[in-house]
Amino acid sequence: MHAVIRDATEIILEEYPAIKKHRHTISDALLTTLETNTSWVGVYELSGRLKVTGNVDVNNELREPVARLVEVCHLLHYSVPAHSQPMSRF
Repeated sequence: MHAVIRDATEIILEEYPAIKKHRHTISDALLTTLETNTSWVGVYELSGRLKVTGNVDVNNELREPVARLVEVCHLLHYSVPAHSQPMSRF
């Protein structure tokens, strides 16, 4: 999950270079949202995709880039380590 956020942040910083000074602010805000609403965990474990639900609390200047960050997080696909994947019934 941290790799998804890191990589998605790098992508949006290329799209929005003016917000580079806010790198930690947007990452921390996204992490806070994920810690508050854990409904993303099951989807992430099954698919390797980070589907952020809820609102990420940031100021007006960062709303558009953070909305893009959430979108990019969902588009990225990562392999979830086998030990964290649910066991098969077969």
